[in-house]
Amino acid sequence: MSVLNSIVLFFMGLSLVSCSSSVSKRPILKQDVAVNNANSSNAKPSTQTSPRTQARNTIPSPLPDNSALADQPMIQDEPAEDEQVVEEVEEPAQEEVNNDEVMVPPPLAPGSYPTAEQFLEGQATGADQMAKICARPGNDRIRNVFCPQGGNDALVNLVEITSLREFQAAIGLAFPSFEENAASIQAQVDLGAEDPVAEGALRSGRDGVSYAITSHSSSLVKSFTSAINPRAVIFSTPVARPEDTALADLDIPADVLAIGFVRGEQFVEIAAKDQDTGEINFFLLAFTQDCNAREENGVVIGCTDTELLTASIEEGWTGVNIYEDTDLNNTIGDCLRCHVVADENGIPTTTYRMQELLPTWTHWFSPNPEGQAMLNQHKAAHQVDGVYVEQYFAGIPTQSLDFSSPADLQNFVQQQTLSEEQPNEFRGDLITPQIRDFGMSTIWQGIYDVYAAGNAIAPPYASLSVLSEAEVEKVTGLYQNYYVNNVALPENTKHTYEFFSDAASQGMARTFAEADTPEQLLIKACSSCHNPMQNQGISRANFTIDPNNLTGSLALLDDAVIETAISRIFLPEDHLQVMPPSRDHVLSETQRLELAKYLKALITPP
Repeated sequence: MSVLNSIVLFFMGLSLVSCSSSVSKRPILKQDVAVNNANSSNAKPSTQTSPRTQARNTIPSPLPDNSALADQPMIQDEPAEDEQVVEEVEEPAQEEVNNDEVMVPPPLAPGSYPTAEQFLEGQATGADQMAKICARPGNDRIRNVFCPQGGNDALVNLVEITSLREFQAAIGLAFPSFEENAASIQAQVDLGAEDPVAEGALRSGRDGVSYAITSHSSSLVKSFTSAINPRAVIFSTPVARPEDTALADLDIPADVLAIGFVRGEQFVEIAAKDQDTGEINFFLLAFTQDCNAREENGVVIGCTDTELLTASIEEGWTGVNIYEDTDLNNTIGDCLRCHVVADENGIPTTTYRMQELLPTWTHWFSPNPEGQAMLNQHKAAHQVDGVYVEQYFAGIPTQSLDFSSPADLQNFVQQQTLSEEQPNEFRGDLITPQIRDFGMSTIWQGIYDVYAAGNAIAPPYASLSVLSEAEVEKVTGLYQNYYVNNVALPENTKHTYEFFSDAASQGMARTFAEADTPEQLLIKACSSCHNPMQNQGISRANFTIDPNNLTGSLALLDDAVIETAISRIFLPEDHLQVMPPSRDHVLSETQRLELAKYLKALITPP
């Protein structure tokens, strides 16, 4: 399905709505909560911020109603005259079930509601959308390539982009062709090189372009990533760093960017450094393929998983649009929820993230034993007789996938953040030995506990593979059957999360232990989006909860907001407005009911 007409990591949006006087507000009891505005995480710092940060945090931009509601509460202003409004589908009447004072709604019929894959519907497209981006302040690679400059036409017309490799070339992240790579390897063969592939193939860092490939992600696409369907991060090569040289002493370029891509998703994530402000501007390139328009019996059925999980997804694009964080901040595609941290003054600022910053880079393809194990999983699925069937993966010639370099990405992130560390960092060099020797890791549990307290995003899974051995064998067989026998991949193959082991699903916080309390579920499943650090000028902020002051923040919620939240907890998993969004987290039926009961008890009695 199309990213425009059906998809599922970004940011700004609708202003906070006012509630009528008829909506009751629960009183805050002094014995339950003491609010100290000076010390509260809601306190407004006085430090000056850049115009772009101010715009992100204060300037509302019109969004279609479905986008505004996708990941957020709840009470909406009346739409402005020029706002696009998506009409709700009228559902057939069915009886609700009263379960201990919580009215559990009847199930919705598939096809009768908007799905999470449709979160871009209603957004501007084409020249209109590009004009919105070009009208905003910013000096980054995306604007400098696709926006008119100084009265001149744009360097590249976005509508001319028809493949991932063309896009990479346009933004300065081009790779040599498969044929050029093969010729370079052959030249080393002719010279009698001991390892002609290692000597002749493209390597990360050549011609100013670096790449790293991961078998596991805690990003927007975490539920779709594995060693068999990995995520590629392609980025500007960092400067060489002599040993014992401080980051502040390096001549770090300002014009850099990074992109992320995983097959199965018709979009490319982009993070481009603003050369004037030093902030990171986030974008999402959404594309369509011919198959998006496919119909059956007059109904659009879109692309098959074979067309989304193989080389087909990287070429033959029929439409391309770019959306900025400002366009997407009130949707389930918001990546500022992960890429905003507090600086030394407590001011929210954008940042690059690499949770597994240091060796051994557990889940990244690399020369380390762990990386080789993940790379071999990928090869087993995608090679036949020891050779990749496809010429490219994520635009990278497949002869060069062996040379993925998380070391380059580590240097890039450290240089661009001017920090040797990452928040709540995953230390694979310490965690992996504990897993190997004891079957568990107290160090990993410590970083998970920081997340569970609402003070960090979810960490990567502690163990190596997110798939069990049985599932690895099963999915490998599906790909081999496709490559060797031309048998199409079954539908839902792209839903990698369906193959996650139970331990991995809980370890990466897609699901949660049944023993978790409603309070714990609120913090784990909701606070990463609905917290005081996020933009308080959009509708999502109606349901702001503060993990460090849970009782007090819940007491401030309007009853109508709580009622809406309860109703959205029971929506189908793939519904656009389900809470929490299933791209990130999924609650069991018992957890849904218990959380709904907990929230229901907060409502002021009539």
